[in-house]
Amino acid sequence: MKTISKVLLPGLLLALCGGLLFSVPALAQYESDEEEYDEYEDYEDVVEEPAQPTIDSGFYLEAAGGGSRSLDQDAKYNTALGSRSGDIDFKAGWVAGGALGFRVNQARFELAGQYRLAAVEKITLNPLSGASSGDIIVTTGMANFYYDFDFGWPVSPFLGGGLGIAHIDLDAEVRPLVFVVDETTNEIAWNIMAGMSMAVAPSTELFLSFRHIELFDEATVDASFPGTSLGDLDFDYSVNDFTLGLRYTF
Repeated sequence: MKTISKVLLPGLLLALCGGLLFSVPALAQYESDEEEYDEYEDYEDVVEEPAQPTIDSGFYLEAAGGGSRSLDQDAKYNTALGSRSGDIDFKAGWVAGGALGFRVNQARFELAGQYRLAAVEKITLNPLSGASSGDIIVTTGMANFYYDFDFGWPVSPFLGGGLGIAHIDLDAEVRPLVFVVDETTNEIAWNIMAGMSMAVAPSTELFLSFRHIELFDEATVDASFPGTSLGDLDFDYSVNDFTLGLRYTF
């Protein structure tokens, strides 16, 4: 028995030492492979989730165009002999404009200008009315403030408002009475806006916007019937714009 133990014990010790020597490099190789796999997974995460374009603070330029709808407006024709009440109806038209502004985080300040054109559909001065023709051109210059909301969405909703001047050019006539209007006027106006923007490239946004513009007071232009003294045509004016545009921050 002593002979057998003297022979087996050294052999077992040699086998155990050999196993440990072979297992240490294998364990190190396993840990190295696992780290490389983790790095590969991290790389896949970066590739699968590209960064979204960002819009920094700074000056910006924007341009937009779309449809414009003037609301039906109350009107009154005043002369020394009396007055007639009625309304003016306009057809749908178009609008184009642009703005220069400055962005500070989520707030924006801008000077904006728009040009609108719409055809006159009908002018009624009770109890007189007739077929009408002509158009109205409204050019506005507004100082506006906006706030862009960041909810973590692909699009950023915004709200805005502002004050400015509306230059109104009304050129129309009513037949067979031949009631004639061909005058311009400047009036103080206000506007409110709502819409959403989406970054489509670095420093570049695509936006969809709604704008409502209205005068603080009635517009007044000269008008007349043939053979009568010149009178004043007073009318309200408000319009809704729906536009699509691009904004570039630099």
